[in-house]
Amino acid sequence: MSNLKPDTVSNEVRRYNNFNLIRLIAAGFVIYSHSYALVGITEPLFFRYITFGGAGVYIFFVVSGYLIIQSWDRDPHPFRYFVRRSLRIFPGLAVCVAICTFVLGSMITTLSLSDYITHDVTWQYLKNTILLVQYHLPGVFYDNPHKFAVNGALWSLPIEFCMYIALPIIAYFINYVWTFVFIAVASSIVTISWALNPGSEALVFLGSDIRMLFICGTYFWFGALLYKIIIISKAPMSVLAVLAALSTVIMTTLSFMNPHLLHYATWILLPLILIWFGETKCPNILKPIARFDISYGLYIYAFPIQQTFVYLIPDITAIQLCTITLICASCAGAISWKFVEKPCLSRKPIARPV
Repeated sequence: MSNLKPDTVSNEVRRYNNFNLIRLIAAGFVIYSHSYALVGITEPLFFRYITFGGAGVYIFFVVSGYLIIQSWDRDPHPFRYFVRRSLRIFPGLAVCVAICTFVLGSMITTLSLSDYITHDVTWQYLKNTILLVQYHLPGVFYDNPHKFAVNGALWSLPIEFCMYIALPIIAYFINYVWTFVFIAVASSIVTISWALNPGSEALVFLGSDIRMLFICGTYFWFGALLYKIIIISKAPMSVLAVLAALSTVIMTTLSFMNPHLLHYATWILLPLILIWFGETKCPNILKPIARFDISYGLYIYAFPIQQTFVYLIPDITAIQLCTITLICASCAGAISWKFVEKPCLSRKPIARPV
């Protein structure tokens, strides 16, 4: 939860803010975008500069940077920090990977069950549980427009965990606002000069494209930087509201005038909008969302669910696929939260008062 000073954000707002809602929206963006891609249609653009799926991932990284630095600042203990981060990522992921491998794969594969179970690639897929991304299961989804990929959404998790590793290393030694200014600017420069350069080629290490460490990481570091700036300046919510409104106007204007420039401008503009909205009090009707975070399960289960429906109903439309996936993946996310993620997170270590 937020650590903004008490006279800027009330305790109730901190408890019932909109960050879970933002993550749900981000997961919805990814599902909406993938619904087009997985039926072989060009993905729609967000503000005319990037796909909705890309925007959804960037939103996740902004929010993550803003909240993870707070987690570290509240309890700057490396062991407890990494246990908390691991409990957030790995239990839900392990169950999802197991279900895809032994339930979904066994039912969908064109191989015999014995050939599928004994196939090396089947067991290689389990590497996803330790963030070594594997997309392929033998005989699964071979006839889909987007062939072979069982869960194409998993690529972002190793990038996210790399941010989890880098942040405490930096903050442990030089936890100052100018440190995060430097890192955010440096990541921006690398992104502009190399990662987003049309001539750059994928640099794959352990199943992940290293370019994404900078493309997504820039949003993460600007999210963390914004938290540091807010804490130092003690900015009231009214200032954030004005900046968020201006950012929305600028993004809308640039989307029509210069979408290419907008991509770079969103490193600053998008965090301002998201953090203001995230720190506002959610309506009473949405308070259950503030207590039950199904966004992670929604994100990791959506892609295999989409691929399954494309396999079962080859002529399904993108909108039909999006609708049915939102329903099914929300159920999967709720089950994952209730029976896997929440029980594991209840075991998070906490700092004992001195």
